Amino acid sequence: MGGRRGRLISTQDREQANMLIAEARQAGALKEKSCAEIGITIRTLQRWRLDIKGQINQRSTAKRPIPKTN
Repeated sequence: MGGRRGRLISTQDREQANMLIAEARQAGALKEKSCAEIGITIRTLQRWRLDIKGQINQRSTAKRPIPKTN
């Protein structure tokens, strides 16, 4: 699941990763080891959990300036 930095991961894959990590945690695994196993950082998991809770990922809605042409 992990890989190149900045790669877009679908919401469905994020939810599945969250479920798998929760399952592993219930079985006694450490969060760090669970995240490393699927190739993400703990910080990435935290951001995904916020996004799953309904906070909008604002990267796609950010206002970007239009470059001026001469």
